[in-house]
Amino acid sequence: MVVNFRSVFRAREGLLVAALIAFCALWYAASPILAHSHGSDSLLPLWMGWTRWTPYYWGQNRFGMPLTAIATFFRSSPWLSYVFYQGALYALSLISVFTLAYSLRPSVPVALISSAVVPLVMTPRWWMEYANQPSGSSMGLFAVGTALFLTKKTKKIAPSRWVISGILIAVAIWINQGLALWVAASFLGQMTWGLERPRYWAWFALCVFGYLANAFLQTIPGIQGPNYSAVILPRDFLQNIGRSAPVIWQACPGPCLLIGIALLIAAFAYLKKRPLFMTGDIFTLRSTLCVFFLTSVLWWTWVNDNNIRYFLPCLVVAVTVIASTAANLIQKPKVLWRAFSFLLVAALYQTGLPGREATVSALETSIHGKVRPDLSRCGVLAGDYWNVWNLLVVTALRQNSLVGLPQGLTVRANPIKDLLRLRLQTEKACFTDTLESAQQKANELGIQVPAASWIKL
Repeated sequence: MVVNFRSVFRAREGLLVAALIAFCALWYAASPILAHSHGSDSLLPLWMGWTRWTPYYWGQNRFGMPLTAIATFFRSSPWLSYVFYQGALYALSLISVFTLAYSLRPSVPVALISSAVVPLVMTPRWWMEYANQPSGSSMGLFAVGTALFLTKKTKKIAPSRWVISGILIAVAIWINQGLALWVAASFLGQMTWGLERPRYWAWFALCVFGYLANAFLQTIPGIQGPNYSAVILPRDFLQNIGRSAPVIWQACPGPCLLIGIALLIAAFAYLKKRPLFMTGDIFTLRSTLCVFFLTSVLWWTWVNDNNIRYFLPCLVVAVTVIASTAANLIQKPKVLWRAFSFLLVAALYQTGLPGREATVSALETSIHGKVRPDLSRCGVLAGDYWNVWNLLVVTALRQNSLVGLPQGLTVRANPIKDLLRLRLQTEKACFTDTLESAQQKANELGIQVPAASWIKL
C-alpha cells in the first residue's frame, strides 16, 4: 500500500485551518468587546429563532434567515444559541476572507495571515457589523460554493459539485439578494481569471440559478414582505449621486489608509525586487472600486442615509487584497505554524477573554436603563424598536431561559400578531415609553388593547 503523504498533509492542513477558524469564530461570538456594538438589528434574529422563525427578516425580504434556524435548536439555552449563531456568522466571515486571499495567493499561511489582519484593520465595531449584516455570511457561503468547482485540473465538472455548489450559492443569495448582482463580481470574480471559458459560464450559471431560486421563494404566500431588495436603483439617479457624496467622503479615510499601506508595501517589494500586485489583484481592486460607487446609488443605501455599513464588503475585499499581498512578501511564507499563531494571537488580542457574564453586561449597554426583573408580569412589551428587542434578548441571556418573557409589540412584530392577540386575552401589556406611543404601535399592528391592560415599566 502506497501512502500519498502530500495528500495526507493537505488533509491535515485543511482540518487544522477549519479547527482554527471555528475556535476563533466561537471566541469572537462570546467576546464582550464585539458585543458592545450589537443592536436590535443584530439581536432580533435570535428572538425570531426562539419564538417564530421565518425565511426572511421580520417585515422585509432582503435579509434571509437560514442561519437563524440554529437558534431554534437551542431554545432551552439562549446563551448557547447566541454563541453558536454568532459563531456561525463569524466563521463564514473568516472563510470569506480566507478563500479570497487563497484564490489570490495559493498559500495557506498567506490566507491565514490575511484572515487575522482583516478583523484587526476593520476594528471590532465594523467587523461585528460585517458579520451580522448579510455580507459576511453570504460571501462566505458563496466562496465555498464557488471554490468547489473552480479548478484547473480537469475540464469536466462532476455532477455532485454542481449540486453542492448550487445549493450553497442559492443559500448565499437567499441571505443577501444583492450578492448575485454586485458582491459576487467584486469578491470572487478574479477566480475566473485565466480559467477556461466553460468554467466562467458555470460560475455565472450558478449565480443565475441562486438568484432565480430565491426570487421564486419570495412568491410563496406569507413570505413576501416590502420590496426592500438591495438591487433597486432610485428613479433620480443623478440626484442620488449628489446625496451620496457625503458618505463617499466619510469613507475616504479608509481607502486613503489602504492606499498608504499599499504604497509602503510597494516600496518594500521594490527593495526586495519582488513583484507586488498580480493580475488577479488588479482585477479585484478595480471591480471593488466600481462596486463601491455603485453601492452609493442603490436605493436601500440611500433610504438608510447612506450608512457606512453597506460599504463594508468593499472595504473587506480591499483589505484582504492588500493583506495577502503583504503576507506574500514574507521571506518564509510556508512556515505554517507562524501563520496559525498570528491568527490565534490576533483573535485573542482583539476580543479579550470571553464569558457569559461579561458579554451579557456588554449587551446591556445597548438598553436605555437597567434590565428589569419584573418582565414576568407582562404578556406583551411595547416600546421603541431599538430598546424592546434588546431588552427581551438580553433578559433571556441573563436568566438563560425563555420562561416568563413577554412578546415584543413594536416595529417588525407583524409576523407574531396572532401571538400578541392570544397573550393579551389573559395577560397585561407593559410599555417603556409613553402610553400614547404604545397605543399607537398597537394600532399600527391592528391590535386593540384595553386601557386597563397597560402597565408602565
